[in-house]
Amino acid sequence: MKDFLYTLIAVIFFTACKKDASKYPDTLNPYQQTLLIAHKAGGGSNHPNKENTLAAAVYGFTHLDGIEIDIQKSRDGTIWLYHDETIETHNDFIKRIPGLTDDDIRKIITDKKTELNTLEELLEWKQKENNTQCISLDIK
Repeated sequence: MKDFLYTLIAVIFFTACKKDASKYPDTLNPYQQTLLIAHKAGGGSNHPNKENTLAAAVYGFTHLDGIEIDIQKSRDGTIWLYHDETIETHNDFIKRIPGLTDDDIRKIITDKKTELNTLEELLEWKQKENNTQCISLDIK
């Protein structure tokens, strides 16, 4: 009985989502409309580029159809490419990005010798490079 059940599940799994592109004669192949997006802009802990940075985004654009990037808004209203709501300062204090000014954030970046970019920097790079690939913003 178990073998029959496993076989039935396998058959359903492998046939349930099959699409026949010939059923869409007036549109593009539905498989060609799927985009591959780099999570965290293509960076991460096991990658040379830090996640959610301009360097990671350039890498993601180079290798895939677009990027997903996390953003936070500072007290000054600037959109920063960053996942967490909090950031650790050079003396191990935890600060909330929405409560920090842009100058506060720039000081943390300088003191910790870390990379942190703004959405504006990313969009300026895209415009300069004439890059038309998609960006998915994950608002935190």
